[in-house]
Amino acid sequence: MTTFYLVVEQVETITEENVHLINIQLFSSYVEVEMNKKLFNNYLELIQKQFLEFVESIKIK
Repeated sequence: MTTFYLVVEQVETITEENVHLINIQLFSSYVEVEMNKKLFNNYLELIQKQFLEFVESIKIK
């Protein structure tokens, strides 16, 4: 098995536009991602926001 290493340095802030790429990279079983703590916290906040919006949209229907 080949493991690919990805260093997420070129991104200063994760936004709704680029988060999908990061998601694919993080959830691939063959990729290990290194990112700084500030960027990772930014990522978690965005994922939490998207999840809460999703839950709210379900509750409305």
